[in-house]
Amino acid sequence: MSAKTDAQKYLAKVRRKPAKNEHCLQRAIVLWCNGMGAGIVCDRFAAIPNGASYGATAKDRMITGTRMKAEGVRAGMPDMVFWSGEKIGPFITARVIWIEVKNGTSGEVSKSQKSVHQSLRENGHEIVVVRSLAEAITAIIKFYRQ
Repeated sequence: MSAKTDAQKYLAKVRRKPAKNEHCLQRAIVLWCNGMGAGIVCDRFAAIPNGASYGATAKDRMITGTRMKAEGVRAGMPDMVFWSGEKIGPFITARVIWIEVKNGTSGEVSKSQKSVHQSLRENGHEIVVVRSLAEAITAIIKFYRQ
């Protein structure tokens, strides 16, 4: 089956209404990866915790932000990472795709995100900015079917 055929099959079952925000869209991507896309993704993905406002108060959010920064969280990192590998003799060829989740047409890639994306691309990584579940599914299926 071609990647386009697979994508069309999944997209036919996907809700067409746009997500309310980036959180809802990313959640929908994770639900798809763990549901209809589980046979393709096979748990080979993770979310990157950055840019979130965790905590009920401004003080809580500042403490959480300080802790996350101390743990190595960097501004501008893409929201999700997907990986794949193939063993060829004693070697493993590894591939990675980073996904930046943006909401519809209003979400913009920030200056720090552009800088990180450029650095990742210069080092051979693929970055895809998605604005809908359909775009995410298409990019993920294409990546795993290469």
